[in-house]
Amino acid sequence: MLLVVIPWLRPLRVLRVVLLLARTHRGAARLAKFDYLIIYGLLLIIAAATSVALLERGHDSPLESYPDALWWSVVTITTVGYGDFSPITAGGRTVALILMLGGVGIFSAITANLTLRWSGKFEQVAKRESRS
Repeated sequence: MLLVVIPWLRPLRVLRVVLLLARTHRGAARLAKFDYLIIYGLLLIIAAATSVALLERGHDSPLESYPDALWWSVVTITTVGYGDFSPITAGGRTVALILMLGGVGIFSAITANLTLRWSGKFEQVAKRESRS
């Protein structure tokens, strides 16, 4: 309902799809930790793109449109950061900092979980966590 009333919240409609996928996947099987991390990463990308597009609008920034902000968000969270777009407001730069730190944390955790799974230690850790 809010998405209809407040037009600048419309990009958040993507969250419905992500939450629906998470709910569907959870019903089919128990999600592994890296599945949650991927969902957190997607939510962080969408939230950062929405925030930056709103904060940069009206400041003669290259990130005023949502598609450009979404592209910037994806390349920033993956630490690629082409430099073709960058925020110019203090709020936009704060979002960029949170996105960079979050991206490093999420990708580090995904790497750690994949390493555990491939090394055969994942089941041991899962059993130990289920007992406690």
